[in-house]
Amino acid sequence: MRHSFWSSLSILYARFNLVNLPLVVILFLTGVSIASPLVPLDQIRLLKPVVATSTWSGLQIESPSSATSPELDSSGKFSVSHLKSGIHHGISQFATPTWKLPPRPTSTASSVPPGVEPEDDENPSAAGDWGYLNLVNGSPYNFVVTHNESELMTERWKWVTVPPGQGYQSYISLADTSSRGEVFYKIDGTRHSFKLFFDRKNGFNVTVSLDEGLLGHSKCQTTSLSKHFQRDRSTNLVITGTEDLGYWSSTDLSPDWMQQLFKVIGGRKLRHICMPGSHDAGVSLLKAKTPFASRENTQTQISDIYGQLRLGSRYFDIRPVLANGGQFYTGHFGNILGIGNFQGGIGQSMDDIIENVNRFLSEYNELIILNLSHSLDAENGYRVFSQFQWSTLFQKLQSLNHRFNSTRIIWPTDDLTSMRLNEFITATEGRVLIIASDAPNALPREGIFPAVNFPLIDSYANTPKERQMASDQIQKLHQARVITDDNALRKDHFFIFSWTLTSNFESILKGKSIAHLALDLAYDSIFWRAYNSFTPESFPNVLYMDFFGTADWAPAVPGVSQWPSTPPNGTYTDVMLLAMAVNLQIASQNPYVISA
Repeated sequence: MRHSFWSSLSILYARFNLVNLPLVVILFLTGVSIASPLVPLDQIRLLKPVVATSTWSGLQIESPSSATSPELDSSGKFSVSHLKSGIHHGISQFATPTWKLPPRPTSTASSVPPGVEPEDDENPSAAGDWGYLNLVNGSPYNFVVTHNESELMTERWKWVTVPPGQGYQSYISLADTSSRGEVFYKIDGTRHSFKLFFDRKNGFNVTVSLDEGLLGHSKCQTTSLSKHFQRDRSTNLVITGTEDLGYWSSTDLSPDWMQQLFKVIGGRKLRHICMPGSHDAGVSLLKAKTPFASRENTQTQISDIYGQLRLGSRYFDIRPVLANGGQFYTGHFGNILGIGNFQGGIGQSMDDIIENVNRFLSEYNELIILNLSHSLDAENGYRVFSQFQWSTLFQKLQSLNHRFNSTRIIWPTDDLTSMRLNEFITATEGRVLIIASDAPNALPREGIFPAVNFPLIDSYANTPKERQMASDQIQKLHQARVITDDNALRKDHFFIFSWTLTSNFESILKGKSIAHLALDLAYDSIFWRAYNSFTPESFPNVLYMDFFGTADWAPAVPGVSQWPSTPPNGTYTDVMLLAMAVNLQIASQNPYVISA
Protein backbone atom coordinates (compact mmCIF):
# COMPACT_ATOMS: atom_id res chain seq x y z
CA MET A 1 0.00 0.00 0.00
CA ARG A 2 1.54 3.25 -1.07
CA HIS A 3 -0.02 6.10 0.78
CA SER A 4 -0.95 5.52 4.37
CA PHE A 5 1.81 5.12 6.87
CA TRP A 6 1.19 1.37 7.16
CA SER A 7 3.69 0.28 4.52
CA SER A 8 6.46 2.74 5.39
CA LEU A 9 6.84 2.21 9.15
CA SER A 10 9.20 -0.76 8.89
CA ILE A 11 11.74 1.32 6.94
CA LEU A 12 11.29 4.40 9.07
CA TYR A 13 11.70 2.41 12.29
CA ALA A 14 15.38 2.08 11.42
CA ARG A 15 15.80 5.30 9.42
CA PHE A 16 14.84 7.52 12.36
CA ASN A 17 16.96 5.50 14.84
CA LEU A 18 13.88 4.26 16.65
CA VAL A 19 15.27 0.78 17.25
CA ASN A 20 15.60 1.42 20.97
CA LEU A 21 12.09 2.80 21.31
CA PRO A 22 9.54 0.16 22.30
CA LEU A 23 7.41 -0.90 19.35
CA VAL A 24 4.23 -0.27 21.30
CA VAL A 25 5.27 3.40 21.68
CA ILE A 26 5.85 3.70 17.93
CA LEU A 27 2.45 2.19 17.26
CA PHE A 28 0.85 4.55 19.79
CA LEU A 29 2.48 7.63 18.22
CA THR A 30 1.26 6.64 14.78
CA GLY A 31 -2.17 5.48 15.84
CA VAL A 32 -1.65 1.78 15.19
CA SER A 33 -3.43 -0.91 17.14
CA ILE A 34 -2.02 -4.40 17.55
CA ALA A 35 -5.56 -5.74 17.29
CA SER A 36 -6.92 -4.86 13.88
CA PRO A 37 -10.41 -6.22 13.31
CA LEU A 38 -12.65 -4.49 10.81
CA VAL A 39 -15.09 -2.22 12.63
CA PRO A 40 -18.72 -2.99 11.66
CA LEU A 41 -20.41 -0.62 9.24
CA ASP A 42 -22.78 0.85 11.80
CA GLN A 43 -19.94 1.87 14.13
CA ILE A 44 -18.07 4.20 11.81
CA ARG A 45 -18.88 7.38 9.98
CA LEU A 46 -19.74 6.43 6.44
CA LEU A 47 -18.41 8.48 3.54
CA LYS A 48 -20.84 8.65 0.68
CA PRO A 49 -19.38 7.84 -2.77
CA VAL A 50 -19.67 10.43 -5.46
CA VAL A 51 -21.19 10.22 -8.91
CA ALA A 52 -19.78 12.82 -11.28
CA THR A 53 -22.43 15.17 -12.57
CA SER A 54 -20.61 18.36 -13.50
CA THR A 55 -17.49 19.79 -15.04
CA TRP A 56 -15.82 22.85 -13.57
CA SER A 57 -16.14 23.44 -9.86
CA GLY A 58 -19.03 25.72 -9.00
CA LEU A 59 -19.90 26.10 -12.66
CA GLN A 60 -22.01 29.11 -13.57
CA ILE A 61 -23.22 29.84 -17.07
CA GLU A 62 -23.13 33.46 -18.15
CA SER A 63 -24.20 35.17 -21.34
CA PRO A 64 -21.31 36.15 -23.64
CA SER A 65 -22.11 39.81 -23.08
CA SER A 66 -21.42 39.49 -19.35
CA ALA A 67 -17.74 38.84 -20.04
CA THR A 68 -16.04 42.13 -20.66
CA SER A 69 -14.75 42.59 -24.02
CA PRO A 70 10.60 -6.35 -20.54
CA GLU A 71 10.02 -6.33 -24.18
CA LEU A 72 8.21 -8.86 -26.37
CA ASP A 73 9.09 -9.36 -30.02
CA SER A 74 6.61 -9.55 -32.88
CA SER A 75 5.98 -13.24 -32.24
CA GLY A 76 4.05 -12.22 -29.15
CA LYS A 77 1.31 -10.46 -31.09
CA PHE A 78 -2.22 -11.77 -31.29
CA SER A 79 -3.49 -13.01 -34.61
CA VAL A 80 -6.64 -11.12 -35.57
CA SER A 81 -8.19 -14.28 -36.97
CA HIS A 82 -7.98 -15.91 -33.54
CA LEU A 83 -9.59 -13.12 -31.57
CA LYS A 84 -13.18 -12.55 -30.67
CA SER A 85 -14.31 -9.10 -29.66
CA GLY A 86 -18.03 -9.57 -29.28
CA ILE A 87 -20.22 -9.28 -32.34
CA HIS A 88 -17.79 -7.15 -34.35
CA HIS A 89 -15.01 -8.89 -36.20
CA GLY A 90 -14.63 -7.29 -39.61
CA ILE A 91 -11.20 -6.68 -41.11
CA SER A 92 -12.11 -3.11 -42.07
CA GLN A 93 -12.22 -2.07 -38.43
CA PHE A 94 -8.50 -2.78 -38.06
CA ALA A 95 -7.45 -0.37 -40.80
CA THR A 96 -5.01 2.33 -39.72
CA PRO A 97 -6.73 5.74 -39.74
CA THR A 98 -5.63 8.17 -42.43
CA TRP A 99 -5.77 11.17 -40.08
CA LYS A 100 -2.45 12.88 -39.44
CA LEU A 101 -1.55 15.81 -37.22
CA PRO A 102 -1.34 19.08 -39.16
CA PRO A 103 2.20 20.45 -39.35
CA ARG A 104 3.28 22.81 -36.62
CA PRO A 105 3.68 26.48 -37.50
CA THR A 106 7.15 27.42 -38.70
CA SER A 107 7.31 30.21 -36.12
CA THR A 108 6.75 27.98 -33.11
CA ALA A 109 7.68 29.85 -29.94
CA SER A 110 10.40 28.72 -27.58
CA SER A 111 9.67 26.79 -24.41
CA VAL A 112 7.60 28.45 -21.71
CA PRO A 113 9.09 29.34 -18.31
CA PRO A 114 8.75 26.60 -15.69
CA GLY A 115 5.92 26.71 -13.18
CA VAL A 116 6.32 27.07 -9.44
CA GLU A 117 6.99 24.39 -6.90
CA PRO A 118 4.01 23.56 -4.68
CA GLU A 119 4.13 26.32 -2.08
CA ASP A 120 3.57 24.01 0.87
CA ASP A 121 5.90 21.23 -0.24
CA GLU A 122 7.84 21.69 2.99
CA ASN A 123 5.53 23.59 5.34
CA PRO A 124 1.78 24.06 4.96
CA SER A 125 0.80 27.71 4.85
CA ALA A 126 -2.44 29.50 5.51
CA ALA A 127 -4.67 30.14 2.53
CA GLY A 128 -3.71 33.31 0.70
CA ASP A 129 -5.25 35.62 -1.85
CA TRP A 130 -3.31 34.17 -4.73
CA GLY A 131 -3.29 31.16 -6.99
CA TYR A 132 -2.35 30.03 -10.47
CA LEU A 133 -3.80 29.21 -13.84
CA ASN A 134 -2.31 26.35 -15.85
CA LEU A 135 -2.91 26.84 -19.58
CA VAL A 136 -2.25 23.65 -21.56
CA ASN A 137 -1.87 23.78 -25.34
CA GLY A 138 -3.00 20.48 -26.84
CA SER A 139 -3.24 21.83 -30.38
CA PRO A 140 -0.62 22.07 -33.16
CA TYR A 141 -0.89 25.88 -33.11
CA ASN A 142 0.66 28.57 -30.94
CA PHE A 143 -1.49 30.25 -28.28
CA VAL A 144 -0.49 33.90 -28.78
CA VAL A 145 -1.24 36.77 -26.36
CA THR A 146 -3.13 39.61 -28.06
CA HIS A 147 -4.21 41.63 -25.00
CA ASN A 148 -2.94 41.82 -21.43
CA GLU A 149 -4.30 44.27 -18.84
CA SER A 150 -4.38 44.26 -15.04
CA GLU A 151 -5.05 46.46 -12.02
CA LEU A 152 -3.45 46.04 -8.60
CA MET A 153 -1.72 42.80 -9.56
CA THR A 154 1.87 42.03 -8.56
CA GLU A 155 4.91 42.01 -10.82
CA ARG A 156 4.46 38.23 -11.11
CA TRP A 157 1.44 38.77 -13.40
CA LYS A 158 2.90 37.55 -16.69
CA TRP A 159 1.53 35.87 -19.79
CA VAL A 160 3.48 34.38 -22.68
CA THR A 161 2.94 32.60 -25.98
CA VAL A 162 2.30 28.91 -25.28
CA PRO A 163 3.74 26.62 -27.98
CA PRO A 164 2.07 23.37 -29.08
CA GLY A 165 2.46 20.54 -26.60
CA GLN A 166 3.33 22.72 -23.61
CA GLY A 167 1.67 23.94 -20.44
CA TYR A 168 2.20 27.36 -18.88
CA GLN A 169 1.52 28.30 -15.27
CA SER A 170 0.73 31.95 -14.50
CA TYR A 171 0.62 33.49 -11.02
CA ILE A 172 -2.58 35.31 -10.05
CA SER A 173 -2.72 37.69 -7.08
CA LEU A 174 -6.07 39.04 -5.93
CA ALA A 175 -4.83 40.49 -2.65
CA ASP A 176 -6.61 43.83 -3.11
CA THR A 177 -10.39 43.96 -3.20
CA SER A 178 -10.12 45.85 -6.51
CA SER A 179 -7.61 43.47 -8.09
CA ARG A 180 -8.53 42.42 -11.59
CA GLY A 181 -6.89 41.22 -14.77
CA GLU A 182 -7.69 40.06 -18.25
CA VAL A 183 -5.70 38.37 -20.99
CA PHE A 184 -6.79 37.49 -24.53
CA TYR A 185 -5.29 34.71 -26.63
CA LYS A 186 -5.61 33.83 -30.29
CA ILE A 187 -4.94 30.37 -31.69
CA ASP A 188 -2.36 31.25 -34.31
CA GLY A 189 -3.16 30.29 -37.89
CA THR A 190 -6.88 29.93 -37.14
CA ARG A 191 -9.85 32.25 -36.62
CA HIS A 192 -10.27 31.16 -33.00
CA SER A 193 -9.57 32.92 -29.72
CA PHE A 194 -10.34 32.77 -26.01
CA LYS A 195 -10.28 35.21 -23.11
CA LEU A 196 -9.45 34.91 -19.41
CA PHE A 197 -10.83 37.26 -16.74
CA PHE A 198 -9.90 37.40 -13.04
CA ASP A 199 -11.63 39.55 -10.41
CA ARG A 200 -12.90 39.83 -6.82
CA LYS A 201 -16.40 41.10 -7.54
CA ASN A 202 -18.06 38.21 -5.74
CA GLY A 203 -15.12 36.40 -4.20
CA PHE A 204 -12.25 35.01 -6.22
CA ASN A 205 -13.36 34.29 -9.77
CA VAL A 206 -11.94 33.24 -13.11
CA THR A 207 -14.06 33.42 -16.24
CA VAL A 208 -13.13 31.69 -19.49
CA SER A 209 -14.75 33.04 -22.64
CA LEU A 210 -14.40 30.74 -25.67
CA ASP A 211 -15.37 31.72 -29.18
CA GLU A 212 -18.02 29.57 -30.83
CA GLY A 213 -15.45 27.82 -33.00
CA LEU A 214 -14.03 26.12 -29.90
CA LEU A 215 -17.38 24.59 -28.93
CA GLY A 216 -17.72 21.95 -31.64
CA HIS A 217 -17.70 19.05 -29.16
CA SER A 218 -19.14 20.92 -26.18
CA LYS A 219 -22.28 19.59 -24.52
CA CYS A 220 -23.24 22.92 -22.91
CA GLN A 221 -22.79 25.13 -26.00
CA THR A 222 -22.13 28.29 -24.01
CA THR A 223 -19.26 30.64 -24.69
CA SER A 224 -18.63 32.01 -21.20
CA LEU A 225 -17.89 29.85 -18.16
CA SER A 226 -17.11 31.07 -14.66
CA LYS A 227 -15.77 29.28 -11.59
CA HIS A 228 -14.61 30.15 -8.11
CA PHE A 229 -10.85 30.65 -8.06
CA GLN A 230 -8.87 28.11 -6.05
CA ARG A 231 -6.79 30.06 -3.58
CA ASP A 232 -3.21 28.74 -3.28
CA ARG A 233 -3.97 26.27 -6.08
CA SER A 234 -4.18 26.14 -9.86
CA THR A 235 -7.17 26.35 -12.12
CA ASN A 236 -6.36 24.13 -15.08
CA LEU A 237 -7.54 25.01 -18.59
CA VAL A 238 -6.72 22.44 -21.28
CA ILE A 239 -7.61 23.11 -24.92
CA THR A 240 -6.91 20.41 -27.49
CA GLY A 241 -7.94 19.69 -31.06
CA THR A 242 -7.31 20.74 -34.65
CA GLU A 243 -9.14 22.63 -37.36
CA ASP A 244 -10.34 19.44 -39.07
CA LEU A 245 -11.26 17.52 -35.91
CA GLY A 246 -12.69 20.39 -33.92
CA TYR A 247 -11.74 21.35 -30.37
CA TRP A 248 -12.27 20.11 -26.83
CA SER A 249 -11.66 21.97 -23.56
CA SER A 250 -11.67 21.12 -19.87
CA THR A 251 -14.68 23.37 -19.37
CA ASP A 252 -16.90 20.54 -20.58
CA LEU A 253 -17.54 16.85 -19.92
CA SER A 254 -16.77 14.26 -22.63
CA PRO A 255 -17.37 10.83 -21.02
CA ASP A 256 -16.82 8.99 -24.34
CA TRP A 257 -13.45 10.55 -25.14
CA MET A 258 -12.09 7.37 -26.78
CA GLN A 259 -14.96 7.34 -29.26
CA GLN A 260 -14.56 11.06 -29.89
CA LEU A 261 -10.88 10.44 -30.76
CA PHE A 262 -11.52 7.11 -32.49
CA LYS A 263 -10.58 8.51 -35.90
CA VAL A 264 -7.17 9.32 -34.40
CA ILE A 265 -6.43 6.51 -31.92
CA GLY A 266 -8.61 3.64 -33.17
CA GLY A 267 -5.79 2.10 -35.19
CA ARG A 268 -3.11 2.60 -32.54
CA LYS A 269 -1.74 -0.11 -30.31
CA LEU A 270 -2.88 0.03 -26.71
CA ARG A 271 0.68 0.79 -25.60
CA HIS A 272 0.66 3.85 -27.89
CA ILE A 273 -2.43 5.40 -26.27
CA CYS A 274 -2.47 7.66 -23.20
CA MET A 275 -5.37 7.39 -20.74
CA PRO A 276 -6.15 8.55 -17.19
CA GLY A 277 -5.97 5.94 -14.43
CA SER A 278 -7.15 5.60 -10.83
CA HIS A 279 -4.90 4.29 -8.07
CA ASP A 280 -6.66 2.24 -5.37
CA ALA A 281 -9.74 2.96 -7.43
CA GLY A 282 -12.35 1.28 -5.24
CA VAL A 283 -11.64 3.11 -1.99
CA SER A 284 -13.93 6.07 -2.61
CA LEU A 285 -15.54 5.51 0.81
CA LEU A 286 -14.88 3.49 3.95
CA LYS A 287 -17.52 0.87 4.63
CA ALA A 288 -15.48 -0.66 7.44
CA LYS A 289 -11.98 -0.16 8.81
CA THR A 290 -9.46 -1.29 11.38
CA PRO A 291 -9.44 0.69 14.65
CA PHE A 292 -6.82 3.26 13.74
CA ALA A 293 -7.45 3.61 10.05
CA SER A 294 -9.22 6.76 8.89
CA ARG A 295 -10.30 8.42 5.71
CA GLU A 296 -7.21 10.66 6.01
CA ASN A 297 -4.76 7.75 5.85
CA THR A 298 -6.81 5.19 3.90
CA GLN A 299 -9.30 6.70 1.45
CA THR A 300 -7.83 7.36 -2.00
CA GLN A 301 -10.75 8.47 -4.21
CA ILE A 302 -13.91 10.56 -3.83
CA SER A 303 -15.95 9.41 -6.86
CA ASP A 304 -17.16 5.84 -7.28
CA ILE A 305 -16.03 3.81 -10.30
CA TYR A 306 -18.91 5.09 -12.43
CA GLY A 307 -18.04 8.67 -11.52
CA GLN A 308 -14.38 8.11 -12.34
CA LEU A 309 -15.36 6.56 -15.68
CA ARG A 310 -17.48 9.58 -16.59
CA LEU A 311 -14.55 11.85 -15.75
CA GLY A 312 -12.33 9.91 -18.16
CA SER A 313 -10.45 7.28 -16.16
CA ARG A 314 -9.96 4.04 -18.10
CA TYR A 315 -7.35 2.09 -16.09
CA PHE A 316 -8.37 0.96 -12.60
CA ASP A 317 -6.26 -0.44 -9.79
CA ILE A 318 -8.70 -2.86 -8.09
CA ARG A 319 -7.57 -4.54 -4.84
CA PRO A 320 -10.04 -7.28 -3.84
CA VAL A 321 -10.65 -8.05 -0.16
CA LEU A 322 -12.80 -10.74 1.47
CA ALA A 323 -14.68 -9.32 4.47
CA ASN A 324 -18.07 -9.14 6.21
CA GLY A 325 -18.99 -12.80 5.92
CA GLY A 326 -17.10 -13.76 2.79
CA GLN A 327 -18.20 -10.82 0.64
CA PHE A 328 -15.89 -9.30 -1.96
CA TYR A 329 -14.90 -5.66 -1.52
CA THR A 330 -12.06 -3.43 -2.57
CA GLY A 331 -9.58 -2.35 0.06
CA HIS A 332 -6.51 -0.37 1.05
CA PHE A 333 -4.39 -2.14 3.69
CA GLY A 334 -0.80 -2.42 4.82
CA ASN A 335 1.23 -4.84 6.91
CA ILE A 336 2.72 -2.87 9.80
CA LEU A 337 6.45 -3.51 10.15
CA GLY A 338 5.96 -6.86 8.45
CA ILE A 339 4.68 -8.44 11.67
CA GLY A 340 1.24 -9.35 10.37
CA ASN A 341 -0.57 -6.37 11.85
CA PHE A 342 -2.75 -5.05 9.03
CA GLN A 343 -4.36 -1.64 9.10
CA GLY A 344 -6.71 -0.14 6.53
CA GLY A 345 -10.27 -0.32 5.33
CA ILE A 346 -12.68 -1.57 2.70
CA GLY A 347 -14.41 0.54 0.06
CA GLN A 348 -16.78 -0.28 -2.75
CA SER A 349 -18.00 -3.85 -3.03
CA MET A 350 -17.20 -5.83 -6.15
CA ASP A 351 -20.95 -6.03 -6.79
CA ASP A 352 -21.11 -2.23 -6.83
CA ILE A 353 -18.13 -2.01 -9.16
CA ILE A 354 -19.67 -4.54 -11.55
CA GLU A 355 -22.87 -2.50 -11.57
CA ASN A 356 -20.88 0.72 -12.17
CA VAL A 357 -18.99 -0.76 -15.13
CA ASN A 358 -22.09 -2.33 -16.67
CA ARG A 359 -23.96 0.94 -16.31
CA PHE A 360 -21.21 2.92 -18.01
CA LEU A 361 -20.82 0.45 -20.89
CA SER A 362 -24.58 0.54 -21.45
CA GLU A 363 -24.18 4.27 -22.10
CA TYR A 364 -20.76 4.59 -23.77
CA ASN A 365 -18.68 2.36 -26.05
CA GLU A 366 -15.30 2.74 -24.38
CA LEU A 367 -12.47 0.41 -23.33
CA ILE A 368 -12.13 -0.14 -19.58
CA ILE A 369 -9.14 -1.92 -18.01
CA LEU A 370 -9.51 -3.48 -14.55
CA ASN A 371 -6.23 -4.66 -13.02
CA LEU A 372 -6.83 -6.88 -9.96
CA SER A 373 -3.99 -7.24 -7.45
CA HIS A 374 -3.08 -7.13 -3.73
CA SER A 375 -5.77 -9.64 -2.71
CA LEU A 376 -6.45 -10.07 1.03
CA ASP A 377 -8.70 -12.35 3.08
CA ALA A 378 -9.49 -10.01 6.00
CA GLU A 379 -11.35 -12.78 7.83
CA ASN A 380 -8.43 -15.21 7.88
CA GLY A 381 -5.29 -13.38 8.92
CA TYR A 382 -5.14 -11.12 5.87
CA ARG A 383 -3.78 -13.92 3.71
CA VAL A 384 -3.65 -13.59 -0.06
CA PHE A 385 -6.46 -15.31 -1.94
CA SER A 386 -6.30 -19.02 -2.56
CA GLN A 387 -7.01 -20.29 -6.05
CA PHE A 388 -10.50 -21.27 -4.86
CA GLN A 389 -11.16 -17.72 -3.66
CA TRP A 390 -9.88 -16.31 -6.95
CA SER A 391 -12.12 -18.72 -8.83
CA THR A 392 -15.10 -17.57 -6.76
CA LEU A 393 -14.28 -13.97 -7.63
CA PHE A 394 -13.87 -14.91 -11.30
CA GLN A 395 -17.35 -16.40 -11.23
CA LYS A 396 -18.69 -13.09 -9.91
CA LEU A 397 -16.77 -11.13 -12.54
CA GLN A 398 -18.58 -13.03 -15.26
CA SER A 399 -21.51 -10.76 -14.41
CA LEU A 400 -19.57 -8.01 -16.17
CA ASN A 401 -21.14 -7.43 -19.55
CA HIS A 402 -19.04 -6.78 -22.67
CA ARG A 403 -15.95 -8.61 -21.42
CA PHE A 404 -13.18 -8.90 -23.97
CA ASN A 405 -12.78 -12.64 -24.62
CA SER A 406 -10.30 -14.76 -26.55
CA THR A 407 -11.31 -17.92 -28.40
CA ARG A 408 -7.89 -19.54 -28.35
CA ILE A 409 -5.18 -20.62 -25.95
CA ILE A 410 -3.27 -17.63 -24.64
CA TRP A 411 0.48 -18.18 -24.61
CA PRO A 412 2.92 -16.37 -22.29
CA THR A 413 4.32 -14.49 -25.28
CA ASP A 414 0.94 -13.02 -26.22
CA ASP A 415 0.83 -9.31 -25.45
CA LEU A 416 -2.54 -7.58 -25.19
CA THR A 417 -0.86 -4.16 -25.16
CA SER A 418 0.31 -4.76 -28.74
CA MET A 419 -3.29 -4.98 -29.96
CA ARG A 420 -4.98 -1.99 -31.53
CA LEU A 421 -7.82 -0.17 -29.84
CA ASN A 422 -10.18 -1.10 -32.68
CA GLU A 423 -9.51 -4.77 -31.95
CA PHE A 424 -11.17 -4.20 -28.57
CA ILE A 425 -13.99 -1.76 -29.32
CA THR A 426 -15.97 -0.34 -32.22
CA ALA A 427 -18.30 2.60 -32.60
CA THR A 428 -21.18 0.42 -31.39
CA GLU A 429 -19.57 -1.84 -28.78
CA GLY A 430 -17.44 -1.12 -25.72
CA ARG A 431 -15.35 -3.64 -23.79
CA VAL A 432 -13.94 -4.30 -20.34
CA LEU A 433 -10.52 -5.95 -20.20
CA ILE A 434 -9.78 -7.76 -16.92
CA ILE A 435 -6.23 -8.51 -15.75
CA ALA A 436 -5.79 -10.73 -12.68
CA SER A 437 -2.21 -9.81 -11.85
CA ASP A 438 -1.83 -11.89 -8.67
CA ALA A 439 -3.98 -14.92 -9.45
CA PRO A 440 -2.15 -18.27 -9.82
CA ASN A 441 -4.43 -19.08 -12.76
CA ALA A 442 -6.62 -16.73 -14.75
CA LEU A 443 -9.55 -17.48 -17.05
CA PRO A 444 -8.78 -16.06 -20.53
CA ARG A 445 -11.75 -17.70 -22.24
CA GLU A 446 -14.02 -15.72 -19.91
CA GLY A 447 -12.09 -12.51 -20.45
CA ILE A 448 -9.90 -12.66 -17.33
CA PHE A 449 -6.22 -12.60 -18.31
CA PRO A 450 -3.01 -13.19 -16.31
CA ALA A 451 -0.38 -10.49 -15.83
CA VAL A 452 1.97 -12.16 -18.30
CA ASN A 453 -0.41 -11.20 -21.10
CA PHE A 454 -0.41 -7.55 -20.08
CA PRO A 455 3.27 -6.65 -19.48
CA LEU A 456 3.70 -3.22 -17.95
CA ILE A 457 6.02 -1.04 -15.92
CA ASP A 458 4.55 0.30 -12.68
CA SER A 459 7.21 1.73 -10.37
CA TYR A 460 6.18 4.49 -8.00
CA ALA A 461 8.51 7.03 -6.38
CA ASN A 462 7.68 6.22 -2.73
CA THR A 463 8.07 9.80 -1.46
CA PRO A 464 5.79 12.56 -0.11
CA LYS A 465 7.83 15.21 -1.97
CA GLU A 466 6.39 16.40 -5.28
CA ARG A 467 9.73 17.36 -6.82
CA GLN A 468 11.31 14.03 -5.97
CA MET A 469 8.29 12.13 -7.26
CA ALA A 470 8.22 14.10 -10.50
CA SER A 471 11.93 13.63 -11.12
CA ASP A 472 11.64 9.90 -10.41
CA GLN A 473 8.68 9.33 -12.72
CA ILE A 474 9.99 11.45 -15.59
CA GLN A 475 13.38 9.73 -15.45
CA LYS A 476 11.80 6.27 -15.40
CA LEU A 477 9.50 7.21 -18.27
CA HIS A 478 12.34 8.27 -20.54
CA GLN A 479 14.38 5.21 -19.62
CA ALA A 480 11.53 2.79 -20.31
CA ARG A 481 9.91 4.41 -23.35
CA VAL A 482 11.85 5.01 -26.57
CA ILE A 483 9.19 4.58 -29.24
CA THR A 484 10.99 4.41 -32.56
CA ASP A 485 11.02 2.30 -35.71
CA ASP A 486 14.65 1.41 -34.98
CA ASN A 487 14.48 -2.14 -33.61
CA ALA A 488 17.83 -1.77 -31.87
CA LEU A 489 16.79 1.33 -29.94
CA ARG A 490 13.10 0.72 -29.35
CA LYS A 491 11.77 0.37 -25.80
CA ASP A 492 8.02 0.10 -26.06
CA HIS A 493 6.62 -0.95 -22.70
CA PHE A 494 3.14 -0.08 -21.42
CA PHE A 495 4.03 2.51 -18.78
CA ILE A 496 2.12 3.55 -15.65
CA PHE A 497 3.05 7.17 -14.91
CA SER A 498 2.44 7.14 -11.16
CA TRP A 499 1.78 10.78 -10.25
CA THR A 500 1.13 9.77 -6.65
CA LEU A 501 2.76 10.72 -3.36
CA THR A 502 3.41 8.31 -0.51
CA SER A 503 3.30 9.14 3.19
CA ASN A 504 6.36 8.63 5.34
CA PHE A 505 6.91 8.99 9.08
CA GLU A 506 7.61 12.73 8.85
CA SER A 507 4.54 13.54 6.73
CA ILE A 508 2.38 11.43 9.04
CA LEU A 509 3.50 13.37 12.11
CA LYS A 510 2.74 16.62 10.24
CA GLY A 511 -0.80 15.39 9.68
CA LYS A 512 -0.66 15.28 5.89
CA SER A 513 -3.48 13.13 4.55
CA ILE A 514 -3.52 11.23 1.26
CA ALA A 515 -5.92 13.89 -0.03
CA HIS A 516 -3.50 16.67 0.93
CA LEU A 517 -0.60 14.95 -0.83
CA ALA A 518 -2.70 14.21 -3.91
CA LEU A 519 -4.47 17.55 -4.31
CA ASP A 520 -2.33 20.26 -2.72
CA LEU A 521 1.03 18.91 -3.87
CA ALA A 522 0.75 16.51 -6.82
CA TYR A 523 -2.35 17.44 -8.81
CA ASP A 524 -1.52 20.78 -10.41
CA SER A 525 2.05 20.13 -11.53
CA ILE A 526 1.04 17.32 -13.88
CA PHE A 527 -0.28 20.06 -16.20
CA TRP A 528 3.10 21.73 -16.65
CA ARG A 529 5.97 19.77 -15.13
CA ALA A 530 4.82 16.38 -16.40
CA TYR A 531 3.18 17.49 -19.66
CA ASN A 532 6.21 19.55 -20.69
CA SER A 533 8.46 16.51 -20.23
CA PHE A 534 6.49 14.27 -22.60
CA THR A 535 7.88 13.78 -26.11
CA PRO A 536 6.60 11.94 -29.21
CA GLU A 537 9.09 9.18 -28.45
CA SER A 538 8.44 9.03 -24.71
CA PHE A 539 4.94 9.58 -23.33
CA PRO A 540 3.03 7.55 -20.71
CA ASN A 541 0.13 5.16 -21.18
CA VAL A 542 -1.59 5.87 -17.86
CA LEU A 543 -1.77 9.15 -15.95
CA TYR A 544 -2.16 7.41 -12.59
CA MET A 545 -3.61 9.48 -9.74
CA ASP A 546 -5.32 9.50 -6.37
CA PHE A 547 -8.56 11.46 -5.93
CA PHE A 548 -8.98 11.36 -9.69
CA GLY A 549 -11.16 14.14 -11.09
CA THR A 550 -11.31 15.89 -7.70
CA ALA A 551 -9.22 19.03 -7.58
CA ASP A 552 -11.15 21.01 -4.98
CA TRP A 553 -11.61 21.07 -1.22
CA ALA A 554 -14.85 21.51 0.68
CA PRO A 555 -15.25 24.85 2.46
CA ALA A 556 -13.68 24.83 5.89
CA VAL A 557 -16.11 24.21 8.74
CA PRO A 558 -15.10 25.17 12.31
CA GLY A 559 -14.06 22.07 14.19
CA VAL A 560 -14.19 19.85 11.10
CA SER A 561 -11.16 18.99 9.00
CA GLN A 562 -11.28 19.90 5.34
CA TRP A 563 -12.10 17.13 2.91
CA PRO A 564 -12.36 16.99 -0.89
CA SER A 565 -15.74 18.29 -1.91
CA THR A 566 -18.54 16.43 -3.63
CA PRO A 567 -20.25 17.46 -6.89
CA PRO A 568 -20.85 19.99 -8.17
CA ASN A 569 -17.89 21.58 -6.38
CA GLY A 570 -15.30 18.89 -6.91
CA THR A 571 -15.50 17.18 -10.29
CA TYR A 572 -13.01 18.01 -12.99
CA THR A 573 -12.31 16.83 -16.51
CA ASP A 574 -8.87 18.41 -16.84
CA VAL A 575 -6.89 15.15 -16.53
CA MET A 576 -9.09 13.54 -19.19
CA LEU A 577 -8.38 16.49 -21.49
CA LEU A 578 -4.67 16.23 -20.68
CA ALA A 579 -4.67 12.60 -21.87
CA MET A 580 -6.54 13.65 -25.02
CA ALA A 581 -3.89 16.33 -25.61
CA VAL A 582 -1.11 13.75 -25.26
CA ASN A 583 -2.80 11.53 -27.84
CA LEU A 584 -3.61 14.34 -30.26
CA GLN A 585 -0.63 16.64 -29.98
CA ILE A 586 2.32 14.60 -28.72
CA ALA A 587 1.86 10.96 -29.77
CA SER A 588 0.57 11.98 -33.20
CA GLN A 589 3.97 13.47 -34.05
CA ASN A 590 5.55 10.01 -33.96
CA PRO A 591 5.39 8.30 -37.40
CA TYR A 592 5.92 4.90 -35.80
CA VAL A 593 2.91 5.37 -33.52
CA ILE A 594 0.52 6.30 -36.32
CA SER A 595 1.75 3.58 -38.69
CA ALA A 596 3.01 0.75 -36.44
